[in-house]
Amino acid sequence: MTKKLSVYFIIISISFFLGFYLFEIYLIYKFQNTKITNEIRFKKAKEMGIYFDNRSKSEVIKDYKKKNIDAYPTIHPIHFLKNELIHKYKIIPLAGYPNKVTIFNNEFGYYEQYQSDRYGFNNKDYLWDNKHYKYVFIGDSFVHGAGIKNENNLIGIFKKKTKIEALNLGIGGNGPLIEYATLLEYVDFNKVKNLIWFFYSGNDLQNLSAELETVYLSNYLNDGFSQNLKNN
Repeated sequence: MTKKLSVYFIIISISFFLGFYLFEIYLIYKFQNTKITNEIRFKKAKEMGIYFDNRSKSEVIKDYKKKNIDAYPTIHPIHFLKNELIHKYKIIPLAGYPNKVTIFNNEFGYYEQYQSDRYGFNNKDYLWDNKHYKYVFIGDSFVHGAGIKNENNLIGIFKKKTKIEALNLGIGGNGPLIEYATLLEYVDFNKVKNLIWFFYSGNDLQNLSAELETVYLSNYLNDGFSQNLKNN
């Protein structure tokens, strides 16, 4: 190995290990902050006499597995945008695990959950058998019902007020392009009477920018593109 190549090798090696350890420090800092925050929340809840589940989400899922309940965390399509597997396998998921107990985050002292439908959304599965969908809702975590009991989330309150069960295609973190892709994959527009799209100015345009940078996802801007997720 020439002297020049040796220098390059040393520089690359140092850069690799430095980057690795910096990332490890970032993860430690991130999870320590999360742990500290949860400890503060747990302590405050205890002072107020409020129940607070101090387990991590992975611990909650493990406890379900011990009871032979097949539980999984919520899946967010936005987390896959930078994943190399998308380009390798030419597929990007747009929903969660189908027909599974699905665990949200702990926002109010407890881990809310729901039984996902046949495609992985937060619905009663029989809704997909309807000949027409009177109302279809799509959006991000607000529509998804993140961390809130189903009877108290947006779709649940809509049902209480109107006596109508709306089809919920919302998932936390979704931006406009993922939402558009979701509609193309899962809904026959000839069956939809009313489509309600929720736009959040706080981050939807930022999400859209990230979505547009994902070449495979941008294929949905071309007429006729589909991953055939509903039948796959």
